[in-house]
Amino acid sequence: MSKPKLALTPLAELPKRQRTSPYTVLVEEFVKGGAAHAKVENAPKNSATSLRAAVQKLGVADQVEVKTIGGGVYLTRR
Repeated sequence: MSKPKLALTPLAELPKRQRTSPYTVLVEEFVKGGAAHAKVENAPKNSATSLRAAVQKLGVADQVEVKTIGGGVYLTRR
């Protein structure tokens, strides 16, 4: 069996690692969509906290509000 041929490629700098939370993706989809209200399906108990953090991180707190009603988690437009 032959050994794989390795090669080096010079780089000016290392690529930056980017992590995206699934909650950030949900908030982005809600902002881009046209719905006034949306229920977050299959949401764990701590998801409201994570969604609020995503809303703050994206800077859309003036547009989107996270509400918990009867054990459900909802996104609503202000």
